[in-house]
Amino acid sequence: MEKRTKDRVTKRLLVKYGTDECEREGITGNISPRGIFLRSNSGYIPQTRIRVKMTLPNGQEIDLEGKVVWTKKAPTWVSQQAKSGMGIEINPIGQGFVTFSQVVETLRGEA
Repeated sequence: MEKRTKDRVTKRLLVKYGTDECEREGITGNISPRGIFLRSNSGYIPQTRIRVKMTLPNGQEIDLEGKVVWTKKAPTWVSQQAKSGMGIEINPIGQGFVTFSQVVETLRGEA
């Protein structure tokens, strides 16, 4: 599978997430127009539908809906070389997607 690195922006943003309530926390590793890499030690299995509350650089929070595409759990002894987390595909018809898309474009312009 070809990685689409040119569309991705490395940005660390605070994220709360969960299946019903956003009770877990993580940070973004990178974001793209269609999804995010969420760095976290407690991931969900692929195909799990989740809710995401992302805090933007200006402090605004946006609510997103998505689906876990992949999960990677790295042992703590290699945490410097390999990062635990999940790839999340953002639902393009879910709430917050328009704002998310605008944020991604703004961040891409700053990179």
